[in-house]
Amino acid sequence: MGKKVEGPSFTVVYPGFDVRGHAAEHLGFWTISQTLPRERYRVVALLDPDSGDEDSVRELLVEGDQLIVGQFGSDIAMWNAGVSAASTAWVVLTEGHGLAQPAGLAALEEWISSAPIADAGNFSIVHHDDYLMARLSRRWFGVQQDLWSNEWTRLHRATYAIRREVFLKLGGLPPYGQFGVPLLSAKLAEEGYTVERVPGADVLHLDDDTIYDHHFDTIDFVVGECEARAASDPPFFEKYFGHREVFTNRLLAETSVLRPIFLACFRALLMRVLNGENLGNLPRVTVFLVGKSQLSPELRVSYSEAITKLDEALLLAPGVPNELRYRWFVRAHRRVVETQLLKWNRDKKRQTNEGLGFGQYQVTDLSPAFAAGFHGLEFFNEQPFRWTDRFLHIRFQKTHEIKTVSICCGEILQDPSINVLLVTCGSSLVPLESVSNGPSQTIEISVPPNLHRQARENGLSILFSPQPTAKGEHRYLGVPVFSITIS
Repeated sequence: MGKKVEGPSFTVVYPGFDVRGHAAEHLGFWTISQTLPRERYRVVALLDPDSGDEDSVRELLVEGDQLIVGQFGSDIAMWNAGVSAASTAWVVLTEGHGLAQPAGLAALEEWISSAPIADAGNFSIVHHDDYLMARLSRRWFGVQQDLWSNEWTRLHRATYAIRREVFLKLGGLPPYGQFGVPLLSAKLAEEGYTVERVPGADVLHLDDDTIYDHHFDTIDFVVGECEARAASDPPFFEKYFGHREVFTNRLLAETSVLRPIFLACFRALLMRVLNGENLGNLPRVTVFLVGKSQLSPELRVSYSEAITKLDEALLLAPGVPNELRYRWFVRAHRRVVETQLLKWNRDKKRQTNEGLGFGQYQVTDLSPAFAAGFHGLEFFNEQPFRWTDRFLHIRFQKTHEIKTVSICCGEILQDPSINVLLVTCGSSLVPLESVSNGPSQTIEISVPPNLHRQARENGLSILFSPQPTAKGEHRYLGVPVFSITIS
């Protein structure tokens, strides 16, 4: 064991936000209820001006502690302000509804004094067992944390300790609501910092009272993830949080994009049938587009919301077996995530002239607002690429007259143009004679002059035949895309 730290070694940052009770009562679990003497640590409590808890919270503070009152509006803002105000080497960040168990801070001091290699330490989270949401949450959080243990180590939002200098070096908690802590965790992992569990440090998590409260937090998490994903470097973000098909391919949720593609596919299919030509994979793609092209984002959201309400009603019904109730709880949670992703995509407004201009775009530079139809990011010879799905849709700037589109497929495909099934500008077909192999395994598409206007207004869609896939690969793989060049 290392040398005992002289003076306070850590500061508890308590945010009076989403308290689920009274702030002073909960802060008492971090102060008067602890076995560790108060002179061994500091407390920074943060409250909004209208909390009404200032006097009762101040009574729990001792010399060296701080009470900060301000218009914070979120626990993220409170945590960041609290860490900035602290002066100890370590800080403990808990939620307003987290109740430290009596020996928790003594266990933390012992862990810190042992000179841990880790730069952060999670408290163990326990739950009540006397109401429905607590029982459901206990099982659900347990499953989530088991999944996390098989990946990179994450901070537990409920309570964790972290070296103050590391927290500040990484810029603190990003302003993405419930998603702020996971994103900070990813930054820790990316920079090589480590997270351990603090032995003997437990915190009781007061779970939501209702399923609707739980879903409110879930919505906040999804919105934060979407905003963070949109603002982050794709290789970093997908490394830690994977690929969200709904996010990356949100253009393909728009009926204004899909309906013209469907009409073009149907027209091409009819022509091939009448001419006795090989249909290839065109029937499958056309059938796939039938339903997709008719369901507007509004209908998708309404349907998903209705199914969510049904799941909520089922899981709250009396007499439901526990296993079935939990299954509906998980399904409702997933529906809320799906619904919010659909809403976020629906509400993202595009300006008239948005789209790709002239130049070369690496696949990591392609905004979901301009290009869609991709699977998750992969690497070949250390170069990032994405496989397309059934088709790739590209949107151009309205002021540009697009003549040629080049899709670099790298060294994965030697004759990539043979995989092109169809090319459309809106509902107009681009002759397949306009598609050829370019240098360095590229697909060259020359847009005929009579389709320049349609390309500006409707974009370009390329449909692909599927690649042979290994057993267990359930994705539809079109072509690998390393970059796209517009001229």
